[in-house]
Amino acid sequence: MDQEGAVESVGRVPAWLDVPTLRAMEAERARMLAWGRDALATRDAVRDLLLARRPSLPLAMIEAAVAAAVPDAEGLSYSPPVPAEGERPATRAEVAETLSYALRFGLDGKPRGTGHEHFAPLAAAQLAEHLMRANFRITRPAPPKGLHCQGW
Repeated sequence: MDQEGAVESVGRVPAWLDVPTLRAMEAERARMLAWGRDALATRDAVRDLLLARRPSLPLAMIEAAVAAAVPDAEGLSYSPPVPAEGERPATRAEVAETLSYALRFGLDGKPRGTGHEHFAPLAAAQLAEHLMRANFRITRPAPPKGLHCQGW
């Protein structure tokens, strides 16, 4: 697999760096940024991951690989994801309502019959809270605009 073509939005990839290690470093970078960590903490986490996978690398090779996975050490190029055109962020209540429905009803829309109908909203609220704290971005279609879409 061509490493230059396999990598999106990263710096120059050293020839010795294998694709699975690079992918793991990119995943660690994405996870740290999604958790709201700063650029230095992200860089340290990616460096730690590389050292765990390749503990005998010299310092110069480590820095080259980290620069390939985290090209902007100051974190100036990162911006949080923006909803696509025609979408809006889902509220915590909407996420909880959807999860509650999924816990109470099967894929066919019939009640599951497990006797946990009363616990589904509580579990859904905790799941929604956890997803929001973990910086998951859930979007919904924006409501239609116009006079006839408002029910008039």
